[in-house]
Amino acid sequence: MPQGTSSTGAAPGLARLVALAVPARGGPQSGMAEFLRNSDAFAWAMETDASLRSTVVSIVTLDRAPDWDVVVDRTERLSRTVPMFRQRVVESPSPAPPRWEYDPDFDLGYHLRRVTAPGPGTFDTVLEMARRAEMAEFDHARPLWEATLVDGLADGGAALLFKVHHSLTDGIGGVQLAMIMFDQTEEPRDLGLLPPQPAVESPGPWAGIRHVAQYDAQLLGGVARLERIPEEPRQELLIALAGPAVTVAILLALGALVLVSGQAVVLRDPLAPEVPFAARLLVANLLVLGFNLIPAFPLDGGRVLRALLARKLGLVRATRIAGMVGQLFAVALGILGVVAHAPLTMLVAFFIFLGAGTEASAVTARVAGRGLQVSQMMVTNFRTIPIHATLAQAVDLLLTGEQREFPVVDNLGRTEGMLTRDNLIRGLTRGGPTSTVAEAMTPSAPVVSPTLGFQEALDRLRASGLPALPVVDAGGALVGMLTLDNITDLLLVRGAQR
Repeated sequence: MPQGTSSTGAAPGLARLVALAVPARGGPQSGMAEFLRNSDAFAWAMETDASLRSTVVSIVTLDRAPDWDVVVDRTERLSRTVPMFRQRVVESPSPAPPRWEYDPDFDLGYHLRRVTAPGPGTFDTVLEMARRAEMAEFDHARPLWEATLVDGLADGGAALLFKVHHSLTDGIGGVQLAMIMFDQTEEPRDLGLLPPQPAVESPGPWAGIRHVAQYDAQLLGGVARLERIPEEPRQELLIALAGPAVTVAILLALGALVLVSGQAVVLRDPLAPEVPFAARLLVANLLVLGFNLIPAFPLDGGRVLRALLARKLGLVRATRIAGMVGQLFAVALGILGVVAHAPLTMLVAFFIFLGAGTEASAVTARVAGRGLQVSQMMVTNFRTIPIHATLAQAVDLLLTGEQREFPVVDNLGRTEGMLTRDNLIRGLTRGGPTSTVAEAMTPSAPVVSPTLGFQEALDRLRASGLPALPVVDAGGALVGMLTLDNITDLLLVRGAQR
């Protein structure tokens, strides 16, 4: 795609990007679930007031009109690379904030448009188009972005208007996204095959309640979302106590405020609307602290229990005991939810029960995998498939053995991607048996080194979303496949031998 040039005398090849983030001047009103952050949820809530709308419009000026097919390709690639560009904001049942959800009817043609500039076709014309775009509200049933290529400018150039909601990105992020779209060279780069489209599942009728239960379990339960479980019990004890310590600090501040203002805490119905706000907030935080400190794993109190037990019993046994206590508490909470006819309480209990069992299994697996490398876990007896093979040939390969995932290689034996059974079925549905493996595979699948450690390799495999990853040595040769089934079998054998 041609690079933009500045009208202020900069050298060709330098794009001029103008970020417009001013309030609208009148006009009509405007990812496991990922909720909007507090600042983004606040920006989203302000959409009810047209004068406070948080819209960012970036302008890229170009010395000539780019190839439309390249613009479409780059925008499609961007939407597949950045998940939020295919996601819309969906309201959640109270008290959870709005959340991101994939648009099942995503249509690139709606978000990407091409128009000819009206007269006189100057940069002021483009600025006026940007102002009008900034004032127009988004369709809330779709992802919150639009891109418009404006060609036919008086100087023979073109412009790209990129409009996004502030909850999606800010002005600087808009500039960075525009830079992804454009090259640093006169001619467009060949970026290869498009990344696969993200899998979109139907949210289902209970999605909102289920996600709110997840949110409540994290908010009220103080579930510590740790990327790594600390090796030292003392470290986990400090981390687990950090959340309750913050709540205690808030309680002290609120208590001082209530005493100074002379407000009374009504014990009969402390959360009633007529009770002063500071007093209600004090009671709410007290309830949160009490729930936080229940010794039910994986809540913060349960993590404190696990850390104390681990000093004497070791991490694995301490996690099993704390997990059992957590699951017993979840059962009791679930029974309470049934008796009180509280479906959200039952769902919170379900997630606590599930979390306790999941983390106990994760700790057992991590301890069993200590000292292992990929070279000890990988499958070495496997078959590959050429990138130019047809899907009919892939079907024959699938049905002649137990292997379900195949590394895809080029003529020189270099790894180009992975063909999974799901890839194959989708490819047959869309293109038939004569289509090629290159059209159906997952391109640029992450590769792992034979010397990679157990936990990092497992994290990389899970993050990829694939059932297997190719193992490539330092010389670039394909030497094995890392599969979750093989890892599980190895851990079972090691556990039986202990």
